[in-house]
Amino acid sequence: MSAELRAEQTRITEELERQQKTLKEAQRYLVNAENIRNLHPRLAERIQNAAHKDKRFILECLDSQITVGPTRVLGE
Repeated sequence: MSAELRAEQTRITEELERQQKTLKEAQRYLVNAENIRNLHPRLAERIQNAAHKDKRFILECLDSQITVGPTRVLGE
């Protein structure tokens, strides 16, 4: 096998490995996105039905600050 063919074979092998790694990462992100999509409706319902102190705890965990005024609610 000539040196050019070996070099091309090495390049193709490295590219294949890179593509396989990219595919695995994409599949992992897809699974995570699907989990979040499935989890969101359940969490939204639980948050809406949560007690005031629990809602406050969630906002504090998210490092959010809410200011309630006479005409509107502001969030940061």
